[in-house]
Amino acid sequence: MTAQVDPSDAALIVARERVLLPGYELFYDHPVHLVRGEGSHVLDALGVRYLDAYNNVVSVGHCHPRVVEAVSRQLATLNTHHVPARAMTLDLFMNIFLLMAFPSIFFVLAAGNLGYMLSHVIALSGFLLLRRDRPNWPRPIKLGPIWVAMAAIFATANFLFIVFGVIRLKATGYAFDDAFTNPTAYYDRIIIVGVLALVAGVLGYIIAQYQHGRGFRWTDPSDESPSEEVRELMGSAPATAGD
Repeated sequence: MTAQVDPSDAALIVARERVLLPGYELFYDHPVHLVRGEGSHVLDALGVRYLDAYNNVVSVGHCHPRVVEAVSRQLATLNTHHVPARAMTLDLFMNIFLLMAFPSIFFVLAAGNLGYMLSHVIALSGFLLLRRDRPNWPRPIKLGPIWVAMAAIFATANFLFIVFGVIRLKATGYAFDDAFTNPTAYYDRIIIVGVLALVAGVLGYIIAQYQHGRGFRWTDPSDESPSEEVRELMGSAPATAGD
């Protein structure tokens, strides 16, 4: 830090680094100490007022009526089955169980990295399937063909990383026991946890399908046209007979 920082702010910075680790860097030599917000403004500890244009706020502004209405409508739909309350409660107990049941920090890292890489594969393959099934749907941002090819490359690469990581898991050190004497002590358990996580995800998808009054199926029909509401939000022309 090159600039002189108020002692109270310096203490907060030290506490922040201790909790978040030094890798989460601050963007300013003299960080802004924000204490509260009012509408589209935030105020620092000295009372100086700033216009909040951080992150994605500038895309739609503060409290955009369409966004507020859409979020309210969606939350009302989600909460018909006590979602997300049930999901958050389940997530709480699941995390407590994992912290108590996982034998070591390396075990947590291995299982976490496996799920993280798998989420990349699912997200990228979902993008590819969407572009294949609904190529002409209106979108606020439509990427060019080169990005579709890049998504296929990255999805394949991430899948290969997962396969390689599972095959070579013994060489990563993630399967070590607490005493660091056996590098393959938890190898089988890591694989089992990874498989069970996939099974749990599929079961969750099946349950969600039935909660929404639809029978389970691996694919959804994609020949429907966008609703007028979607076209209006995307700023596209209404559907015509030639669409």
